[in-house]
Amino acid sequence: MSNSIAGKQALDRQAGRPLPWLHRLISWLLRTLYFGRVRIVGVRKTPTARRGARLIIASHRNGAIDGYQVLRAFPGVQFLTSVQLLRYRLLRLMFTGIPVVREKDRQRYDIRRSAYGSPVDAGYAHLLAGGDLAVFPEGSSEWGPHPLPYQRGAARIARRLLQAGVSLEVVPLGLFYVAPDYFRSHAEVYVGAPVVLPARGDTTEREWELRLHETMSDALDAVSVRCPDQASFATVEAAARAVGFEDARMLRRLRARAG
Repeated sequence: MSNSIAGKQALDRQAGRPLPWLHRLISWLLRTLYFGRVRIVGVRKTPTARRGARLIIASHRNGAIDGYQVLRAFPGVQFLTSVQLLRYRLLRLMFTGIPVVREKDRQRYDIRRSAYGSPVDAGYAHLLAGGDLAVFPEGSSEWGPHPLPYQRGAARIARRLLQAGVSLEVVPLGLFYVAPDYFRSHAEVYVGAPVVLPARGDTTEREWELRLHETMSDALDAVSVRCPDQASFATVEAAARAVGFEDARMLRRLRARAG
């Protein structure tokens, strides 16, 4: 049996299931060790139980450990995960999920296109089977004044589920760090209100998907870092390091919009 067929069968068996308990335990241990405090704020302030057919779209600020903050708010959620985190046994102890192969991963690791199935197909199957799924639409992380461009994969998954008549909840999640490269730094997970998704109406399938993407992008922007420029971002970052997130004004400043 080829590796690609075996991998697809493994994903099929995993569809709808929560994150394995071992990975939840390891994420809790590493998060507790590395961060001083991870607080949940926004419309929900406590961890949320698994619901099923819930798509979490999260900002991407601090590399692979962003997933540990998502798990703080949504224990058991599965992820679309960069294939580079799944290539070695030690990394697979810390990370798991539905593999996503970016073009730079194909070039870096010489990965054939047939080696892995479509992450959109696998994400759709997981949600259709009653699972919760977390996606980082930016694809890559950057500690900067505003989000990177959003990819359309999450909107494509949402469109297919809505077409199938699934009652889908989409939750935007903003991740904030006082000092991402400091040991025992504080962090916050900002939970936004569920996104009101537009109905298809008389639009084409592609037009509807673009509207879903725009709506979900706006919702993620609203809970993410949105500073006008690098200078203003450096100012609020310095203030956040000085007082931490105990002062709620720091969070609002980090979410300040351009203009």
